[in-house]
Amino acid sequence: MSHPSQARAPGGPPLGLVILLVAFAALRFFRLGEWGLWIDEAFTLTDLRAAAAGREPWPDNPLGYRLVAEWLDLVGVQTELALRVVPAVFGAALLPLAYWAFRPFAGARNAAIAAVLLGANTWTLYWAQNARFYSIAQTLGVVGVGFLARALFQSGTWRAYVLLAFALAAFGAATLAHPSALLFAGAACAAPVVLWLARVRPDGAFGRVTLTLVGLAIACSALAMPWAQELWTRYQESKSGPSPLHFVLTTGYHVTPWLAAAAAGGVFVALRKREPFRAWVAAALVATIAAALLLSLQARVSAQYVFVALPAVALLAAYGLEALGEHKAAFARAALTLMLCASAVDQAHYFFARNGDRERWREAYQFVWNSRGAGDLIVGMAGPVGEYYLAPDSTSFRQPLALVPLTTHNAYVTMQWARRQRRVWYVVLDEWLEEWPRDQRDALVRYLDDGGRMLAEFPVRHPIRDLTVRVWLVE
Repeated sequence: MSHPSQARAPGGPPLGLVILLVAFAALRFFRLGEWGLWIDEAFTLTDLRAAAAGREPWPDNPLGYRLVAEWLDLVGVQTELALRVVPAVFGAALLPLAYWAFRPFAGARNAAIAAVLLGANTWTLYWAQNARFYSIAQTLGVVGVGFLARALFQSGTWRAYVLLAFALAAFGAATLAHPSALLFAGAACAAPVVLWLARVRPDGAFGRVTLTLVGLAIACSALAMPWAQELWTRYQESKSGPSPLHFVLTTGYHVTPWLAAAAAGGVFVALRKREPFRAWVAAALVATIAAALLLSLQARVSAQYVFVALPAVALLAAYGLEALGEHKAAFARAALTLMLCASAVDQAHYFFARNGDRERWREAYQFVWNSRGAGDLIVGMAGPVGEYYLAPDSTSFRQPLALVPLTTHNAYVTMQWARRQRRVWYVVLDEWLEEWPRDQRDALVRYLDDGGRMLAEFPVRHPIRDLTVRVWLVE
């Protein structure tokens, strides 16, 4: 059974949506260097320093590290702002590239709404303002979607193969930015098979491209399986036990209930209408989430591992709003307005109340540095971050020298040091302390309460997390 792909809608997006796109893209650079590093950003800096100097090999996802390293060499500084510029550029580029990817199939209005919903989502803003590489992977992933969609639904045979090569190159680059991109890339490449089995078969090169993808999947599975298994084994060893509930809750929070509800409506419409492009997007998204849920049965999987699939969520949400508008246009406009207003409030909180959703390590360690005396010992959580602020020229933040990292392995040992007539500073994050074994947590709390003084606290008003960092002095 043949299904024609959706025709290109005439004209461009409404002016109001274009203005919103420009504003959201610009927000990626607002207050970019305002907040201190958090621990993963400190890992980024120390790992790229070591790799660039030849002391260590480049990580398994070298693309982002190399891009940031080249940028830092160009500007000659390694500040918070400089570290975050490259992810912010990719985060801003995501919005026009999402519009480009979806425009020929979803129409100008739906593509623009999807891009605006991406821009309005605080999760995309957060990763665009982080010296990590999820935003790079997401942007390259949406480029892969654009090329693959054109290969499947819009091209003759030979042009389709060229576009398919571009799509696979973009997906490969996304995986080199962050391995989690492989989850969505694999789902996007497998979804045409689902459509074929469901007898949703558009004219053109769809069948040939689908067969090519099947052949490539078989070949790549044999070649890449050892690498993927090794990567997953290392991931399992570094994470806590399985928790599907953790994946569901974190994904629901970051995607937001209103965007998820609209996307669920879009999936329902895709199943009902069986239009090839939207059915492909829905199948790819459902497969990504299902794969992540299966992985969460083996190890702790957080929401960011499906972050690359968020453009598909936004597009399906636009389809859901479109279906609502077919019954009552005013309802669809009101729903979109409410979603954008809720996102605006959330982003205002992100910028001005929540410290960019990160802990205030910089302020805590600077307080200790300015208050310490000769011979004082510093013991703190997020040791790599502390090393950055206490000894910024250190060759490895992973092995701090300016402080002793506070972990479950050495907590009892550090409690003995104050008894040797040394003043000991403790920098403690409440949220991390709650994850310690109960006996160790209670012992440290009693030790600090009985023998120490809390000299400073640095709270962050986050709705679901306790990001307060406290500074104690034991004499």
